[in-house]
Amino acid sequence: MTQVVDDWLYELVFREARRRLGPAVVLDEFAEADGAHCNGAVVRSWSLDGRGLREVSPAERLALAGRPKRTRLGGMWFDPALFQFHVSPDRSRVALGFLWGPTAGFGLVYLVQGQGGKARLVPAPSLGAWKA
Repeated sequence: MTQVVDDWLYELVFREARRRLGPAVVLDEFAEADGAHCNGAVVRSWSLDGRGLREVSPAERLALAGRPKRTRLGGMWFDPALFQFHVSPDRSRVALGFLWGPTAGFGLVYLVQGQGGKARLVPAPSLGAWKA
């Protein structure tokens, strides 16, 4: 994955997005979170596709927006998938939301354990979780 931000915590977040959602994702960083629900203004956005990870402008983000599309298998799915996240001000936890479609997704709070190359995200459902 191309390094777009020089921050080990963001790299962990982006790695989790790729692991859960695959190669075509729009990632939005939110200003706030209430438990596992990201809310408030979108601070920054990225696109993850076959060309790698790159930060996108608000106008590009609108063009990339995951729009529901009907598939041969039935149902509605976002193309590309959507990923929402918020890093707490003290960087001790992150809220992550994974959205495959209007009624398909989940969100969870993760605790940040360690720093730098030894850091990892540990699920903490008792601090917030949702499922659609």
